[in-house]
Amino acid sequence: MSRRSFLSGSAGVAGVFLIGCGTGDDDAFAGATAETVPTTSPSDQTTSGVATSETSVNQTTSPGPSVQAPKEGVLEGELVVAFSFTPEGGGRILNPYVAVWIEDASGTLVDTLAVWYQQSEKGPRWLRDLKEWYSADQGRIAAGGSDTIDALSSATRVAGAYEVVWDGTDSLDQPVSIGDYFVCIEAAREHGPYELIRELVTFDGSALVRALPDNGELTDASIDYQI
Repeated sequence: MSRRSFLSGSAGVAGVFLIGCGTGDDDAFAGATAETVPTTSPSDQTTSGVATSETSVNQTTSPGPSVQAPKEGVLEGELVVAFSFTPEGGGRILNPYVAVWIEDASGTLVDTLAVWYQQSEKGPRWLRDLKEWYSADQGRIAAGGSDTIDALSSATRVAGAYEVVWDGTDSLDQPVSIGDYFVCIEAAREHGPYELIRELVTFDGSALVRALPDNGELTDASIDYQI
């Protein structure tokens, strides 16, 4: 999984979700409890969008240390995307496929934060069920981007609350400009519903906290952007 993506959560609802025909994740996550990860960045999380520039030095004096100056017009903070999976109905519940990503105002994929799918030989064939993310990712690849699914993906998750972190960079680890972006959360599971949360958010360089609308089994979604 990419260094940009961090998960946290707890299995607040009993039952195991899986999508696809295999049973690998069913076995792997039976009775599992989602890990809890602090909402603050781990020590290995870097903050992008900061350029280094040296101040001019008076040659008659001893040069001092360089000064870190923020690059104007780029995102410098960290966005935490939180959401929960609350299954509808009873009986055996299969784990969903989940994608979390960022699009620019034109709908072009900027960065994929997480893709959870069944880690089996046949698992990837159902990635297209995440139709919005899959279409956006295929468009990025068609435009010359590399296939990053192996680096970004991990296994499906049981019911619970989770967080994914975006460091304000694109898929090439380059800082993006302040402005309007779509925050997207998509879920699909076999014999279950399909949901998409796609919320337009304006990042103007200041802190931002917002609740996102529920959609079916996707609940308690929110964003928290801090500088």
